[in-house]
Amino acid sequence: MLGWLGASTTRIKIGSAIMQIPGRTPANTAMTAATLDLMSGGRFILGLGTSGPQVVEGWHGQAWGKPLVKTREYVEIVRTALRRDVVEHHGEHYRIPYDGPDATGLGKPLKLMVRPLRADIPIYLAAMAPKNVALAAEIADGWLPLFVHPERFADAFGESLAGAREVASRSRRP
Repeated sequence: MLGWLGASTTRIKIGSAIMQIPGRTPANTAMTAATLDLMSGGRFILGLGTSGPQVVEGWHGQAWGKPLVKTREYVEIVRTALRRDVVEHHGEHYRIPYDGPDATGLGKPLKLMVRPLRADIPIYLAAMAPKNVALAAEIADGWLPLFVHPERFADAFGESLAGAREVASRSRRP
C-alpha cells in the first residue's frame, strides 16, 4: 500500500505507522525504508516500535529481553545501513554478521546495495512509558505517542519529552 501511495502521489508524506521491531531484522527494515523512500521521492517516514512481551514472545517467538537496549541497537543498525556503510554490530541483541551458536562462519559484513534517496530517512519511535519516550526524544526524529491525549503530553511525560524533535499527534475536533 505504501509503495502504491508513494508512487501515485507527489506531495503527501507517507509513513509506516508502527513497524514492529521483532517482526523483521534491522537490515530488512532498512531495505524496505530505502525502497519506499525512493518510490515516494523522499517523502517516507519510518515508524518503529517494540510492541509488548505478549506479542514479542507469543507471536514473534522472541525473548522480550531489554526493549530499550534492543530499540537503540536496532535504530543504530538501520541508520548505518541507510548510510550505505558496511553493517557490523556486536551488541547485546544483534550480532551482525552472526557469529553465535550454529554459525557457519561464512557471514561477512555487507552494505545496502540500493542507493537510498536519503541516508537520513526520519525515524519515529512509538513509545508509552517515560523511559521509552525519553529514548525516542534522544535517538529518534519523532515520537509516535500512544494512549495519551495530545493536551496531556507534558502532564504524562514531563522531562521525558525534553529534546523531542517532532511529536506525531492527531487531535480530535468536536
